[in-house]
Amino acid sequence: MASTAGGFLSGFGLCLLLASLGAYIILGQYYGQVMEWRGTVEQIYELTHSPAYEGSMRALEELSPYANQLADLLRKYGWMLGIGWLSH
Repeated sequence: MASTAGGFLSGFGLCLLLASLGAYIILGQYYGQVMEWRGTVEQIYELTHSPAYEGSMRALEELSPYANQLADLLRKYGWMLGIGWLSH
């Protein structure tokens, strides 16, 4: 029984070691590409979590119902002013 458990643990450990080595080799090839984009991703994250961005998103949520109403009005009466194309 002990030799079976020892064999299992040895085999499992070797398999885990080989899988880790394979993952390290594969991910190592993409590390440079990932680090190339790191600055851009951090910049986007900082922008989308800034108070100014959150405030503008709240403003857009408040204004969106009115934008649909305005588009409907432009469809109906925009041709009189020559700006009906704005509703499309």
